Formats: sequence, C-alpha cells, structure tokens
Amino acid sequence: MYRFTRADNEQAQHFFETAVRLDPTFAPALAGLSFTHFQNAYQGWAARGPEMDRALATAEQGLMADDRDP
Repeated sequence: MYRFTRADNEQAQHFFETAVRLDPTFAPALAGLSFTHFQNAYQGWAARGPEMDRALATAEQGLMADDRDP
C-alpha cells in the first residue's frame, strides 16, 4: 500500500482482509485495511463516500480490538 499505486493497494487490501478473516481481533490488520480504504477514497480509485465509511468502520473495529495498538 505504501507504493501508492492502485494495484499495490488492492493487493494490500486483499492480504489485510485475509488476515482479518483469520483473526478478527488483529488490530494492526484492521488499521492497514482502514488505510487501504482511505487511500481508495483519497486517490479516487473508488467512490469516496462509501470508502471513507469503510475506512472509519475498520478503524473503529481496530480500536475495539486493541485500543493500545490499533
């Protein structure tokens, strides 16, 4: 995701989604997934409103999973 290309962001999103599916309480994966949604919105790779909603929702999940290491 830090290459800031659409393809790399999609790959990162896939890996974060897999990690969250394996462990829904893995806060760092939720934080990374949140960032990929933010990046989709910011870069214009997807509809801004829904992606920002997803970014916020996954960030909140990360905080609920571990408020000391989201």
